Amino acid sequence: MSYAGIVGGILRRYGQTVTFAAAGARPQAGRALLRPLLDEGPQFTPTRLGERRRERFLCLAEAGLALTPQTGLLLTDGEGTVYDVVSLRPVTVGSERAYWRAVLERREEEEAHD
Repeated sequence: MSYAGIVGGILRRYGQTVTFAAAGARPQAGRALLRPLLDEGPQFTPTRLGERRRERFLCLAEAGLALTPQTGLLLTDGEGTVYDVVSLRPVTVGSERAYWRAVLERREEEEAHD
């Protein structure tokens, strides 16, 4: 079994359904693990208008998704939470793409409905 097949099995068993979407492109649904990045600093940052929640997550998504690192990419989980994709890159083993690795930032509820 390939490394991508092993990771895909883990995602099918322990992951959740997510949807990647970009402006003008067809949304893509797949399986992914989402975990908070707790070592990224404070979750609340000061702004001119008060504090803003800034939660970052690590996303490991299945290799079969036809994604491209681009600006304006969003991810929505099965509960309707929207995340901005901060960075996205394929993780390869040899010449095989094993999975996608993304860093996400959770949108505030007001921002998610804009």
